[in-house]
Amino acid sequence: MNITYQRNLHKSYMCIETTKDIVQSHELILLQKYQVPQLLDMQIVIQDGKMQYWFEVTGKQQLADYLGGKPIGMEMLRTILFSLEQVCEKMPEFLLKEDRLSLQKELIYVDLADKTVHFTYLPFEDGCFPEKFQAWMAETLKEINHQEQACVELAYQVYEASINENISIHQVLREVMKNNVLKPEIPIFETVEKEKKAEFLQRDLQEEQVLSQKKKIGTFLADAIAEKKEEIQWEIKEYFQSRVPSSIRNYLKSNESQKAKESTILSRLSRKKSGEKEKKTQKEKQKKKKTSKEMPIEMYHTQKLYKNKDQPEGKMVYQGENQCEDIWIQGVEFFIGRNSGQADANIKTESISRLHARILKKEGEYYIEDLNSTNGTYLNGEKLEYHKSEKLNKNDMVQFGAEAYVFY
Repeated sequence: MNITYQRNLHKSYMCIETTKDIVQSHELILLQKYQVPQLLDMQIVIQDGKMQYWFEVTGKQQLADYLGGKPIGMEMLRTILFSLEQVCEKMPEFLLKEDRLSLQKELIYVDLADKTVHFTYLPFEDGCFPEKFQAWMAETLKEINHQEQACVELAYQVYEASINENISIHQVLREVMKNNVLKPEIPIFETVEKEKKAEFLQRDLQEEQVLSQKKKIGTFLADAIAEKKEEIQWEIKEYFQSRVPSSIRNYLKSNESQKAKESTILSRLSRKKSGEKEKKTQKEKQKKKKTSKEMPIEMYHTQKLYKNKDQPEGKMVYQGENQCEDIWIQGVEFFIGRNSGQADANIKTESISRLHARILKKEGEYYIEDLNSTNGTYLNGEKLEYHKSEKLNKNDMVQFGAEAYVFY
């Protein structure tokens, strides 16, 4: 299974390509026609003769990115479990099976607007959902906030219930959430038809095709203009030779040759002067050497007092007009965003997402990646794809939304 990320004019997508066959074809029809609560919206796209599953992730972030390196707290754990309970309850209505619900970390998303958790349904996946859930809960136990007693108790309660044989995970979640008084406030969405969404996706793809066609036309026009320019220059040359009298042409040629002679004479004079200067400097150096031999030499240990100019310092200098502060990058993983509680560097402007981008330090080098921000992250004018790391070099221009920085 290969996961990539695409962003067009209006929306962001997680694209999955696999060689596995679809288990039930009716599931594709249902998933494309209806939006199931707590499941990522899916469309089928054919590219280069290959079928891809495009899941819309506009305004969403992977759970790990949303947490920003922080442990899973009580509120988030309840939200995940409640969302999972809801999707397990709704799937049978659409003839969808729990076994094809993925619990992989990179396939669980959080909606930044209403904080709901969304899962990915893979029509080609086959497996035992109780086993997947038990393995997921075992990993979650390591990632919860062990300082919150209620969070630890809830996590262990769910894990212990999940290891029982022949038990329904939906039933376990329902019982746990029923006993859990502090139920999270998550809006329950009605199922809606997705024909309009499919139209929007098709329109976006058509708009991208139009843009690429315009670029092709632009390059064609540029080539045509260059070709026409050469023709005009040739016509001017022919006109000059045919219409201008030979006496005038000879005069212009002789004038040009005279200028060439003058330039050669001047260059010779300059070379002569530079040669004389070199001789002078060499004589002075020889004198200095003689005097230095006579002076006693003191030995000192060599110390490196400079830094490699090409080595980045890990600093971003602000270039905008909103009086934002410069950013000093510290640590191996560094988050940039508007949320002061989670981001290491806080940029308080409207174009910045809650967690906008991440900078990683590997072996002294810095790498930047976008976290599916609303207004995007740009490196030297190029928009970064979600979760695709790009190396940062000195003097690179980095733009978070509308805020520009220079990396040093």
